Amino acid sequence: METFLAELSPVVPALVGAVVGAILSACLTGFLVQRHWASRASESVLIDGHTKDLDTLVKMTLDYWSLDYSGETKRHKENGEKARALATKIKASIKLLVYALRDYSDRYCKNVDFTRLMSDVQDACTNGAFDAAKRGPDWDRYVIVVNATNRVRSALFVRRP
Repeated sequence: METFLAELSPVVPALVGAVVGAILSACLTGFLVQRHWASRASESVLIDGHTKDLDTLVKMTLDYWSLDYSGETKRHKENGEKARALATKIKASIKLLVYALRDYSDRYCKNVDFTRLMSDVQDACTNGAFDAAKRGPDWDRYVIVVNATNRVRSALFVRRP
């Protein structure tokens, strides 16, 4: 038994070093893999929140552009009040999305210009007779708004390495 231990004693430090190195390597690899997937999960949650905000913006904008407040009746005046409230919400929602997408871009995809995409969304949502005192519904606005927001949505869903 003593001869076996005597022969094994020069090998023990190398074995201990190999085992410790393997354990450290496994821990580091596990940490890096966990960090990668946690980052992906965080990005996925942000994308989900931004798409919900885009959906809300589309709904508000389409509600706004479907209102008719071109006349002098009580219903037209009520629609005018609703339109003014929706206009404020739309502007605030666009500003919120601009800042949120700028933050997202800085963290996850520096090569995507969300500012340009959101200026297209803002133009689609607020161009024309947006703040007019009297106007009828603009049914053609639906396609313009949906196309602009879908460009932002598709930029969010691009698979990045």
